[in-house]
Amino acid sequence: MSVGISTFSHFINELRETSHGLDSLSLIDWGVARLVEHMDVDAAWCGWAEIRPTEVLVHASCANNLPEDYSEFWRTICTEDLLAKAVLERPESVATYTRTGILQTDGMVALADRYHLTRMATAMEQNRHGRLAFFLSVYRGGRSPKPWTAGETEFLACGVDHLAAAARTLHRGPLETAAERTGVELVADGSGRAFIGGAALSAAFADLWPGFDTDDLPGVLKTAAGCPGRTVIEDMGLVVEVKPLRGGRFPDMCNLSVRRAGPLDVLTAREVEIAREISLGASHKLVARDLGISPATARNHIQSIYRKTGVDNRVALARLVMGTTAP
Repeated sequence: MSVGISTFSHFINELRETSHGLDSLSLIDWGVARLVEHMDVDAAWCGWAEIRPTEVLVHASCANNLPEDYSEFWRTICTEDLLAKAVLERPESVATYTRTGILQTDGMVALADRYHLTRMATAMEQNRHGRLAFFLSVYRGGRSPKPWTAGETEFLACGVDHLAAAARTLHRGPLETAAERTGVELVADGSGRAFIGGAALSAAFADLWPGFDTDDLPGVLKTAAGCPGRTVIEDMGLVVEVKPLRGGRFPDMCNLSVRRAGPLDVLTAREVEIAREISLGASHKLVARDLGISPATARNHIQSIYRKTGVDNRVALARLVMGTTAP
């Protein structure tokens, strides 16, 4: 299969059309599959990595048509990875490796032989400058696989750049007017690194974190990222929800949503339940009967609800619950 400008043009058109119906990580999956198909390779490995002065750190990755232990084994030989070394020296270029080439390391030989990989090529997202960058490594196996052509490496580099940019734009798309919205969604990991969505967070919460421009989440969000479920940060007026990614393709990553807390967010689950009944006209005695509690307990809950939400009567509470305001 010959890869040239027409192939790249076709890929870009497909990418533009497909991005309308997918979330960011599903788009990554689709894009990697299409790049693999166009380049006629046997396997691939993709994820997000950080280029440091002396090393390349892979923080999240996913193997395609490779054994599940590929990422784990790579970590044992990463200091001897010739592709990583080439990326450090020339991050703007596609790094290539051949098992039969002159330049070898014990780790590289072990990786190639263990997974029957003869030719490898790696491209990284450009212009990230110290930020997490998307990467894609593609592999050909067999005794005499065809060498990489200039057209293929150029296609890989451009494809990776455009796919990563599309995933970031897609995730940020509904938040282009972030200052007018109440929250954002990010793709992060449990240690508090934001892989996708950091720019939207910076735009939506500039009042809380002015000048935020890093992949490491602010301290309170970093703490919340390690706690699946819902966290209310009352002193900052935020609600954070952490959910696992669907499909399990990137097991260390999660969906993390951050939004401004609303009046009902400060209530306990039981108080929310009571507030909704009160807003529908139930008396404290009816609430007590429905929930199996004493009238005195129901009355105490209602007073707590008034205190937390800042209202002092049932009509105001009903408007709050129903999302309306006083005329």
